[in-house]
Order: sequence, then C-alpha cells, then structure tokens
Amino acid sequence: MAGIISDLFGWDKHLEVDKDGALDLIGDDAIVIDVRDERKRNKVEAIFDETINVEFNEFETKIKDLLEKKEIAKDDSYVVFCTTGAKGLKAVKVLRKYGFEKSFNMKYGTNAWHANDDGCGT
Repeated sequence: MAGIISDLFGWDKHLEVDKDGALDLIGDDAIVIDVRDERKRNKVEAIFDETINVEFNEFETKIKDLLEKKEIAKDDSYVVFCTTGAKGLKAVKVLRKYGFEKSFNMKYGTNAWHANDDGCGT
C-alpha cells in the first residue's frame, strides 16, 4: 500500500526530512534554499538567517547557472523548503537530477513551523 501511495503522491522518504532533520542538517552546515515566491517570503517571518532564494518557476535554470559559475557544489548538503513542501520536493528532484545527492526537502515546508509534527495545524 505504501508503494501505491508514494507512486500516487510522489512522496519519497529518502528525499525529505522533517523539521528536526532539517535543523540537524543546517547545524551541520547544509545550505538552505527557499523556493517560495517573493510575495510569500515577505508574508511570513524568516525562519532561517541565511538562504538562497530561488523562486520555483525559475529553479532549474538558476541551479544550472549557479553550478556553471561554481557558486554551488554538488558535494554540499542542501535543505530546500517552500510553504507546504510540494514545490520543495519538486526542487529536490531537480537537484538530484543534476547530481546533488545530499539535497532534501523540508517536509510540510514553513507550515511545519506553525503546526504539529504531522504538518496539521495545532
């Protein structure tokens, strides 16, 4: 059954971490990438001090550009987030396609910071 659900919804536990896992990775110097659009970034108080802000609709182009300019490295660890986790997961799949094996989506995105561990509101 789990395989059917992951196939339907595209969830892969190897691509995502919960908020505690994200904090652990960030504590170990992972680079944080925010794929929310500017409107959403300005609407919610910043969660992390330093992020690379790349709107999802230009994500793949920007990642290729940063890689070509050697401004990011495939060997580094990355935590990607958005509001709900959906675009973040898609962004991680793009990163993995380009060889960023240590890239992870923060499951439930910024909603995880204002909710229970299961991503549902308190």
